[in-house]
Amino acid sequence: MFVSKCPRNQKARLLEVPVEPRYRLRLQELGLRPGVEFTVVNRSAFGGVVLNVHGARVAVDARTAKKLLAEPIKTEPVEETTEATSSASAKTTLKPALA
Repeated sequence: MFVSKCPRNQKARLLEVPVEPRYRLRLQELGLRPGVEFTVVNRSAFGGVVLNVHGARVAVDARTAKKLLAEPIKTEPVEETTEATSSASAKTTLKPALA
């Protein structure tokens, strides 16, 4: 998938940067090189995207975003800890006292 098609707040990994060498160098200076993980933070009305790369925000114009190849990173659901489970099962039901 292209970076321009990545959903917002989805983690992804940059696979390929098929742009001219002078643009590739500038993207590398900004931290966009194959293998880097990023998140799409925002989208502009004209197709540009703002990426979070290693905690820094990087704006990419629409033409470049349509060329950069990326793959989504599947995140695994967080499991409950045993403490949270045990506290839920530790609740007792109170029975009314017979008079």
